[in-house]
Amino acid sequence: LSPTDIFNVKKNAYICTYRGNCYITATAQTVKDTSNNNLAPVLSVSPGRIVTILVTDVIPPTLVSGELNMNNATLTLIFDKPVVVTSVNIGGIRVQDNATVPQHAYNLTGGSAFATQPAMIQIRLTSTDLNLLKNLSFVSASTTFIYLFQNTITDNAFTPIGNTVSINATWVSFVPDTTPPPLLGYTLDLQTSTLTVTFDEPVSPNSVNFAGLTFLASCSAGASNQSQQLTSGTATADLNILYIRLSPGDVSSIKIKGSIATSVSTTFLAVSTGAVTDLAANGIRNISCLQVGAYTVSTAGLLSLKSFDFDDAAGVLTMVFTDVVASNTFTAVGITIQAGKARSSGPYYALTQ
Repeated sequence: LSPTDIFNVKKNAYICTYRGNCYITATAQTVKDTSNNNLAPVLSVSPGRIVTILVTDVIPPTLVSGELNMNNATLTLIFDKPVVVTSVNIGGIRVQDNATVPQHAYNLTGGSAFATQPAMIQIRLTSTDLNLLKNLSFVSASTTFIYLFQNTITDNAFTPIGNTVSINATWVSFVPDTTPPPLLGYTLDLQTSTLTVTFDEPVSPNSVNFAGLTFLASCSAGASNQSQQLTSGTATADLNILYIRLSPGDVSSIKIKGSIATSVSTTFLAVSTGAVTDLAANGIRNISCLQVGAYTVSTAGLLSLKSFDFDDAAGVLTMVFTDVVASNTFTAVGITIQAGKARSSGPYYALTQ
């Protein structure tokens, strides 16, 4: 048979997989004898001629090529013969860094399989697998190989891969991620000075441009006291979650302005293009205004007095506290200037206004 014909026979799981489903019919024009007599037809409307000897296909399918696409989250596998999509065990698919003895590897944990052609299977990767693969440095154009464990898939003769032969991993083409990382949401905790930003894919903490992040009191904020552009900080990441520790100076500026990040309704974030990149160096798109998802006000404890200065000549008392204070709440009543650590140890004077 021609390769095309045998391929099309094999793609039907119910033709000649055992003697009871292997018959033949033939027209009178199929062949002639040496006296130019036509074949007595074996018509399709009559019982066909059953096979005398059937040699079933027991050769396992072989993975010949494929593609790992980081943009649309798919793994395409192409075999040398038709395979059964419902037989796919996605947990038996491993991505590794070379064909024989991998130094790095990752086993898929889930997803869904579709048959795009008889010998082609497409795996829709889970977001977990996709993000973990993006986080692995060995997954690249030159070092992406697919290894299929025994029984990961069967052909239409129900012969599983790896049943009788041992194969090396197969190199597959690689489509890199070129999609900017979408920002899904964020929270702000002023108690720990932490901005937590969630993306739909892993991002690089080293890529953060703090000046590209600005807190707003509202989406229409225009006055300088209604916005605060970040100046510095530290960033760490756990895959697609970015943790930004705000600098003390930025936190103080936010609190001093008094109109920004006082509640959920006054906490908005503007993000400049490229302020954060994913692991493939794709920069985030501009976000003009996004409201906070959750807000935690600073409740680190009572305000403490760190130190004070007293200028007797100028009549000025300067007090330094552990946190930003609301000056409009200040009252001198309750402050006592005294000669000793304890009021009872010497002269003292209690301020009156």
